[in-house]
Amino acid sequence: MVGRDFNCRIHFDGENQVPSVGKYAHSEHISDNGERLVLLAQEKSVKVVNSFFLHNELKSTRWNPPVMKRVELLDYFLVRSENMNKIKDVQSKHRHDYGSDHDCVVFYLKTKKI
Repeated sequence: MVGRDFNCRIHFDGENQVPSVGKYAHSEHISDNGERLVLLAQEKSVKVVNSFFLHNELKSTRWNPPVMKRVELLDYFLVRSENMNKIKDVQSKHRHDYGSDHDCVVFYLKTKKI
């Protein structure tokens, strides 16, 4: 599992879609870094986990630039494809001030009851 600010935008294109990106990729277009991320995900057989979960804008992981009036999805988690069934959710926690213009990204795993 890798989670970080990849500083990229990815886009779901129903016609030319790759298995590494889910249908909830938010950006209107894919950036150059987004293309690199998708290629990396394909080469390493990982999935961009955030793009597989539907959330409203507040729970989507996001970047809030202080000058601009829009939010962008730039922070992603990558997980091996065979481990996707262990992922419960990925979402943003925007209620706290972490001293960053990025929201805190929370990654939830499914657990087994003992």
